[in-house]
Amino acid sequence: MIRWLILILPLCPLGCAGNHANLADAFPPGASASPWILTGDVWTGTFEQAAPALGDEAETWRPLRPTTAWLAIYHHQQTPARTLTARCFAFPSTKAARHAYDVLAPLDAKPFQAGNVGCWTELGVLFQQDRLVFDIFGPNPSWSNELQAAVLAAHITKRIPAGLPQDPR
Repeated sequence: MIRWLILILPLCPLGCAGNHANLADAFPPGASASPWILTGDVWTGTFEQAAPALGDEAETWRPLRPTTAWLAIYHHQQTPARTLTARCFAFPSTKAARHAYDVLAPLDAKPFQAGNVGCWTELGVLFQQDRLVFDIFGPNPSWSNELQAAVLAAHITKRIPAGLPQDPR
């Protein structure tokens, strides 16, 4: 019996601690998405708490009823004035998230391969993954901003902790 306890007890912190992963972990920290550097921390809160930071765009998202928001700003390593914004919104169900994506996706958008469905936008990329909708973009229309948003989206999708798109926290 003691022999089994000696073998099992060291493993308990791994299996007994529970999963504390948060969607904020998907946003590359520091310079891990080089040349893009995360400015500060990923902000997380309710949609209503995020609304002031969203400005006029809050009125576009509000009728879609997102519950939680994650917001991050990235600056370019060599040109700090260049920025990318990465936002993620959680919805009560996959169906609600897909509806939000369908409403927000430009009618003539070209497909972008990420999550369940995605598209290129004038400023970057938009995609839905289960209960989440990601919007990653630069400040003005340009192919460079779209391409850089796609690169950041690839970093984020690779880092999403397992299970979080179905149960965001």
